[in-house]
Amino acid sequence: MPIYTFRRKLRELTQTFNVYHYQQYMSLIVAPTRKRAFDELKLTNETKLLEVGVGNGSSLEFFPAGIQITGIDFSATLIEQARIRAKELQMSRARFYVMNAQNLRPLESNSFDAVVSLSLLSVVPEPEKAFSEMVRVCRPGGKIAVTSHFLHKSGWRKSVDQILSPAVESILGYHVTLPEELIVARKDLRVLVREDRRIGPYVMNSVFVVEKLN
Repeated sequence: MPIYTFRRKLRELTQTFNVYHYQQYMSLIVAPTRKRAFDELKLTNETKLLEVGVGNGSSLEFFPAGIQITGIDFSATLIEQARIRAKELQMSRARFYVMNAQNLRPLESNSFDAVVSLSLLSVVPEPEKAFSEMVRVCRPGGKIAVTSHFLHKSGWRKSVDQILSPAVESILGYHVTLPEELIVARKDLRVLVREDRRIGPYVMNSVFVVEKLN
């Protein structure tokens, strides 16, 4: 099969990835780090929360039903699914908008108590810009929780990331060489949690929870 045909077929497969298989991925890779992130945020009905990359609303069931949540996503189709899910969960204070994570300018600076983003940084073209926007809209003293795959720092794991990177990014648009320095090098943040989800010796997904200092 010619490589362009293979890539087209794989893109079609990922674009038609149904909710069942998405949930299986979330359960295997993202769910453990997601739970750790949410536990650290200590969300209540009084929390003003932003989820960047809300997708189809798969995380909504883990939030208090009365929470004031704003969910944004680049996909209008997924936003509509999130609205339906919020209605099913009777989340009357939930609001959803089609928006680019790299430009949250319609949202005011320092306006959210907590910001959550699950695996989004690995798929946006400019992850540094997206994360900077999350920091901007979070209030001082607020918390930001992100999960993603980050580039291993050394050894054979780093080599695997670098070898896989061109194919994975070209076919799936998924960054496996995302540097964690875009989070830990910032002087306006304090790292509260950093944990890894491993399959064998390989770190598949990591969670960072940070506090905005100023």
